[in-house]
Amino acid sequence: MNMGLLKSAPIAHRGLHGKKDDSIIPENTLIAIEEAIRKGYAIEGDIRVTKDGRLLWVHDGTLKRLTNQTVNTKVENLSEKERLKTGLLGTEHIIPTFADVLKLVDGRVPLLIELKKFKFKNETEMREIFGLISEELRIYKDKGPVYLQSFCPDIFHYKTYAEAGSDIKTGLLIPPFSVATIPVYTKLVRENPYDFLAIGKEGLSNKLIVNFKQKTDGKGVVLAWTIRTKNQASMVLEKVDNIIFEGFEPNIKNNKSNLTRNR
Repeated sequence: MNMGLLKSAPIAHRGLHGKKDDSIIPENTLIAIEEAIRKGYAIEGDIRVTKDGRLLWVHDGTLKRLTNQTVNTKVENLSEKERLKTGLLGTEHIIPTFADVLKLVDGRVPLLIELKKFKFKNETEMREIFGLISEELRIYKDKGPVYLQSFCPDIFHYKTYAEAGSDIKTGLLIPPFSVATIPVYTKLVRENPYDFLAIGKEGLSNKLIVNFKQKTDGKGVVLAWTIRTKNQASMVLEKVDNIIFEGFEPNIKNNKSNLTRNR
């Protein structure tokens, strides 16, 4: 998998969502994905696993924020019948399945997948979840670039347990640093074979980035999230390879050099 494609275009956080004309485009919906593709952006989004083993393209663990339901249903308990009839933010747009997303994207733009899993209970659960993901990617992996990331430090083990697509690059999501967490993430990055890092914009550690680049012989990609203004983009692109953005549209959609030139 070509790591260069991960920095070929700005990455739309949960697709291009928000208000459009007199309508609302909910995050992580098929229409938000299509809007991002139409504008030439790469796409970031989230997958969660239901208790019956389905992969859904959704960020939150419950439906509370994205619906007006009185009962706050957990996504892991969401039945297929409920999914199909639950519109988001008062629209007709529903939570897609991971398969729906792959079918729509169809290799047209790079796809950055966040596994919403912070810790695996055991090796068996890790094998099962990675197996579900790799099964969906069995055909897709030859269509276009796809990358997998998580806050879970064990994300790199996907390459060991995946039944298909074990060549998919994996990355560690890192929250904004505090003094206490810098040593933790420095150790994780030093000891584990991550292909890329996605770091919260308030915690871009020059030392960590330099060390990661040296460790990966310059091949490792560093992303910054979540960038919400052009000024933020200009500042962070002096340190990182690409941005995960939301709430605005970068004017230039080619690569880092063009993005920074647009300042």
